[in-house]
Amino acid sequence: ASLPLARTLSSKLGDEPTPGMGQTHNDRWLYEQINRHPLLLAFDQRIEAMQTGVELAQQKYKPEWGLTAQYGYRDDDPMGRDRADLFSVGVTFDLPLFTGNRQDKDVSAATSRAEALRTDKLLMARKLMAELDTTIVQIQRLNERRTLYDQQLLPQMAEQAEAALTAYNNDDGDFAEAVRARIAELNAKIDFLSIKVGRLKTIAELNYLLPPNRSGLLPQSRAKQSPAANGNRTEGMTP
Repeated sequence: ASLPLARTLSSKLGDEPTPGMGQTHNDRWLYEQINRHPLLLAFDQRIEAMQTGVELAQQKYKPEWGLTAQYGYRDDDPMGRDRADLFSVGVTFDLPLFTGNRQDKDVSAATSRAEALRTDKLLMARKLMAELDTTIVQIQRLNERRTLYDQQLLPQMAEQAEAALTAYNNDDGDFAEAVRARIAELNAKIDFLSIKVGRLKTIAELNYLLPPNRSGLLPQSRAKQSPAANGNRTEGMTP
């Protein structure tokens, strides 16, 4: 099964620092993904409806043809004689002779409403793009901090705490120093947990901004630009 786009993007950002990532975004590709956001798809439907209104308003400039048909049944006359039924066919032709007032206003109003919706969609797309850029930067920073804690700070603090405790047990260290080292290690673990929680929240924001992607892949240009592109693919979603 294909991975959600947000999960794949998070994975492609990787757990390693990615210098200059903000300058290597494939903005066009991201904009294409943003355009699939439900909010913007709703705008597309409303714009399509408005465009239909414009076309209907423009139809008022054109002549209208109509065909009518009527059938009338007649009973026998008082003398009992048959009477012929009635059938008539008519053709109507409506030719708009003065189109400079009401028709122009109708078309202008419908066009203005459609253009206003297009502008609103563009503003919403820019807003979502700005949120996406911010979210990508946030998740990159959190990846960097998580890597720093996981690979450097926590192992070092664990070693220091263990060394302080060993020194105390060998009567070569201070008990208070051993306690301080252990507290520092616990505080670092709490900070690490906060980083992971914040990262998962950021991934949730990413999932909101980016719809599921059938291919589950980033553009090749972005994959090549990210040093972590060849790293783990699903670890981006794990604490």
